Amino acid sequence: MLDSGGVLHYEFVPGVRPYETEVKGPFFWYWMLSTEDDQDTPYRDDNMGAFDPGGEAAAHGTRQLGGPVPGSASWLRVSFRPAEGWTPTRSWCRQLEIALPDGVVTGVWSDSRPTAG
Repeated sequence: MLDSGGVLHYEFVPGVRPYETEVKGPFFWYWMLSTEDDQDTPYRDDNMGAFDPGGEAAAHGTRQLGGPVPGSASWLRVSFRPAEGWTPTRSWCRQLEIALPDGVVTGVWSDSRPTAG
Protein backbone atom coordinates (compact mmCIF):
# COMPACT_ATOMS: atom_id res chain seq x y z
CA MET A 1 0.00 0.00 0.00
CA LEU A 2 1.16 3.51 -0.66
CA ASP A 3 1.84 6.06 2.09
CA SER A 4 -0.72 8.30 0.40
CA GLY A 5 -3.34 5.56 0.51
CA GLY A 6 -4.23 2.07 -0.60
CA VAL A 7 -5.19 1.34 -4.18
CA LEU A 8 -7.30 -1.52 -5.52
CA HIS A 9 -6.41 -2.81 -9.00
CA TYR A 10 -9.19 -4.61 -10.89
CA GLU A 11 -10.14 -5.97 -14.30
CA PHE A 12 -13.39 -6.03 -16.22
CA VAL A 13 -13.46 -9.21 -18.30
CA PRO A 14 -14.60 -8.72 -20.95
CA GLY A 15 -13.77 -5.04 -21.18
CA VAL A 16 -16.34 -2.32 -21.76
CA ARG A 17 -17.19 -2.12 -25.47
CA PRO A 18 -17.54 1.29 -27.17
CA TYR A 19 -21.14 0.53 -28.21
CA GLU A 20 -22.05 -0.15 -24.57
CA THR A 21 -21.15 3.39 -23.50
CA GLU A 22 -23.09 4.76 -26.48
CA VAL A 23 -26.21 2.75 -25.58
CA LYS A 24 -25.99 2.72 -21.76
CA GLY A 25 -24.13 5.98 -21.06
CA PRO A 26 -20.51 6.63 -20.09
CA PHE A 27 -20.79 5.50 -16.46
CA PHE A 28 -23.11 2.48 -16.67
CA TRP A 29 -20.30 0.31 -15.24
CA TYR A 30 -19.52 2.64 -12.29
CA TRP A 31 -19.54 0.63 -9.04
CA MET A 32 -18.93 2.03 -5.54
CA LEU A 33 -16.34 1.10 -2.93
CA SER A 34 -16.13 1.69 0.82
CA THR A 35 -13.28 0.86 3.21
CA GLU A 36 -13.05 0.22 6.95
CA ASP A 37 -10.53 -1.26 9.38
CA ASP A 38 -10.26 -2.30 13.03
CA GLN A 39 -8.74 1.09 13.98
CA ASP A 40 -11.88 3.05 12.93
CA THR A 41 -9.81 5.00 10.39
CA PRO A 42 -11.87 7.67 8.59
CA TYR A 43 -11.62 6.69 4.90
CA ARG A 44 -12.97 9.02 2.22
CA ASP A 45 -15.85 7.75 0.09
CA ASP A 46 -14.99 9.73 -3.03
CA ASN A 47 -14.38 6.65 -5.23
CA MET A 48 -11.47 8.22 -7.10
CA GLY A 49 -9.53 6.16 -9.61
CA ALA A 50 -8.86 5.52 -13.25
CA PHE A 51 -10.23 3.11 -15.83
CA ASP A 52 -9.17 1.99 -19.32
CA PRO A 53 -12.38 2.29 -21.34
CA GLY A 54 -10.65 1.01 -24.50
CA GLY A 55 -9.94 -2.54 -23.34
CA GLU A 56 -11.88 -5.06 -25.41
CA ALA A 57 -10.75 -8.43 -24.00
CA ALA A 58 -10.16 -6.92 -20.54
CA ALA A 59 -10.08 -3.42 -19.09
CA HIS A 60 -7.81 -2.48 -16.20
CA GLY A 61 -8.84 0.00 -13.54
CA THR A 62 -7.71 1.35 -10.19
CA ARG A 63 -9.74 2.66 -7.29
CA GLN A 64 -8.31 4.54 -4.31
CA LEU A 65 -9.31 3.12 -0.93
CA GLY A 66 -9.87 6.60 0.52
CA GLY A 67 -6.67 7.23 2.45
CA PRO A 68 -3.67 5.58 4.04
CA VAL A 69 -4.11 2.33 5.97
CA PRO A 70 -2.51 2.62 9.42
CA GLY A 71 0.32 0.21 10.18
CA SER A 72 -1.47 -0.73 13.42
CA ALA A 73 -4.51 -2.12 11.54
CA SER A 74 -4.91 -5.90 11.79
CA TRP A 75 -7.59 -6.11 9.08
CA LEU A 76 -8.99 -4.08 6.21
CA ARG A 77 -12.49 -4.57 4.82
CA VAL A 78 -13.32 -3.38 1.30
CA SER A 79 -17.02 -3.47 0.37
CA PHE A 80 -18.50 -3.07 -3.10
CA ARG A 81 -21.85 -1.77 -4.29
CA PRO A 82 -22.71 -2.67 -7.88
CA ALA A 83 -23.49 -0.17 -10.58
CA GLU A 84 -27.05 1.16 -10.52
CA GLY A 85 -29.32 -0.91 -12.70
CA TRP A 86 -26.92 -3.87 -12.89
CA THR A 87 -28.60 -7.24 -12.80
CA PRO A 88 -26.10 -9.96 -11.92
CA THR A 89 -26.21 -13.17 -13.92
CA ARG A 90 -24.28 -15.06 -11.22
CA SER A 91 -22.79 -14.64 -7.76
CA TRP A 92 -20.45 -11.66 -7.31
CA CYS A 93 -17.91 -10.67 -4.64
CA ARG A 94 -19.46 -7.98 -2.44
CA GLN A 95 -16.72 -7.71 0.19
CA LEU A 96 -13.04 -8.50 0.76
CA GLU A 97 -11.52 -8.81 4.20
CA ILE A 98 -7.72 -8.59 4.18
CA ALA A 99 -5.71 -9.80 7.19
CA LEU A 100 -2.80 -7.45 7.84
CA PRO A 101 0.13 -7.57 7.55
CA ASP A 102 0.18 -11.05 5.95
CA GLY A 103 -2.40 -10.22 3.27
CA VAL A 104 -4.67 -13.27 3.51
CA VAL A 105 -7.89 -12.33 1.69
CA THR A 106 -11.36 -13.67 2.44
CA GLY A 107 -14.13 -12.88 -0.02
CA VAL A 108 -17.83 -12.62 0.78
CA TRP A 109 -20.08 -13.38 -2.16
CA SER A 110 -23.63 -12.31 -2.90
CA ASP A 111 -24.79 -15.89 -2.34
CA SER A 112 -23.05 -15.83 1.08
CA ARG A 113 -20.38 -18.41 0.28
CA PRO A 114 -17.10 -17.32 1.94
CA THR A 115 -13.85 -17.95 0.10
CA ALA A 116 -10.31 -17.57 1.38
CA GLY A 117 -7.21 -17.24 -0.71
